[in-house]
Amino acid sequence: MNKLGEEIKHQTLPPEDRWGLENDLYALVKSFDEKLETYLDFLKYYVNETDFLPLSSIGDNLFNAYLFADKQNRQTIAQTGICLMEKLLLTIGYTAQPDEKHTVGSLRDQYLWQSVFFGSEKIGVFTHAEFNKLQNNEPVHPDMIKSIMQAGALTGNLATFEWFMQRIENSVSEHDRTNILSAIGCFKDDEIISKVKALTLNDVPPRNQSIPIASMAVNPSVMRGLWDWYKSEKDVIAKFHPLIHERVFSSIVPVSDIPDPDDVRVFLKQNKIDINSDVIELTLERLMINQRLKKNFSK
Repeated sequence: MNKLGEEIKHQTLPPEDRWGLENDLYALVKSFDEKLETYLDFLKYYVNETDFLPLSSIGDNLFNAYLFADKQNRQTIAQTGICLMEKLLLTIGYTAQPDEKHTVGSLRDQYLWQSVFFGSEKIGVFTHAEFNKLQNNEPVHPDMIKSIMQAGALTGNLATFEWFMQRIENSVSEHDRTNILSAIGCFKDDEIISKVKALTLNDVPPRNQSIPIASMAVNPSVMRGLWDWYKSEKDVIAKFHPLIHERVFSSIVPVSDIPDPDDVRVFLKQNKIDINSDVIELTLERLMINQRLKKNFSK
């Protein structure tokens, strides 16, 4: 692995292999066949990485690991992510450059949000300033509006939520509205999240109801309690379009503190909730994987 790591560091391996090694190693962590520390240590070889495929995968895997880690491991994961992401953002620039590849813009948007999520003060200062521009109707590059909105919600308050509500009411852009729905699931405050949940059930168009719920399902401040919310609102959620309902179910269940997957099957049967059987089994498989992660990451 060290020899392969040196080839990654000097980029003598092609991007597909640099991605494959990283992603396969994290898969071994998820299967309980390798330690998280081994994966995090291996990422030091990506210090010179600039390709979209391995970097996007690293960001997603660090994000996933953070969601299920204990406090101590979360600190290590966050520090690893911040170090890598700040360096990459400094290399490609915080804002879009003329004629840059689409993948560069996508990676910037991903890393702006994830670095703020991990607690980067440096990137936080930038996203805060950009969010202020949005609130003052000043232009922000469209390729990073989603991440700027997410960062704004993460550290926002009730006034921030009200601003989002005004913007979504006045927006004529479907893309802008979906960005807002993703962002409002990132709030930490319980009172605001209660408003987001009510909004989702009562006012969000049926085609978009899964968007804020999927966002809440990767919000450490919210995700553990979503299954209880699902059960309490089962009669409303069960009336969602079947495909939207499946997305909601498959977002909520894997991240919840459900001790026994059979409890989910029993609940669905008792309440006559109809969900595709393949969706149920795949969702419960993800639940068991995440339960294993939590056990592995708390050692």
